[in-house]
Amino acid sequence: MKELKDLNWKVLSSSYLIKDTWATIRIESCQTPDGRVVEPYYVYEFPNWVTAVAFTKDGKVILERQ
Repeated sequence: MKELKDLNWKVLSSSYLIKDTWATIRIESCQTPDGRVVEPYYVYEFPNWVTAVAFTKDGKVILERQ
């Protein structure tokens, strides 16, 4: 069993609902420190990315259609 570090929860079971290039979704059954079981608990995974916003000197946003 692995633990969810930030929540200090134990993962009882885990399975993938979606595994794709831009998003991965898992469904888990978790146990809190006080013994409660939380299910379903959904975990969304995304790849690292950067968003840049360009402004002109007069404060307008530059948009590019792709």
